[in-house]
Amino acid sequence: MNENTILWDGLNESIIGFSPDGVAVYDIEKMITHFQSQGMTREEAQEWVDFNILGAYVGELTPIHIYTKQEE
Repeated sequence: MNENTILWDGLNESIIGFSPDGVAVYDIEKMITHFQSQGMTREEAQEWVDFNILGAYVGELTPIHIYTKQEE
């Protein structure tokens, strides 16, 4: 992480790492789970993440968002 790394407020538990250039990497499923724990339904949480987070661009250091592979 570098001093200019951008972090989403309240979602630190969803960070799974950082890229070599210091960009935060977030697990999308963990973000959805976070919003569900705040009282949203799964659908509401997914929509919130899609629109407000995945659709955001705040410059070169915009966080990376990934789905981690889940065991079947």
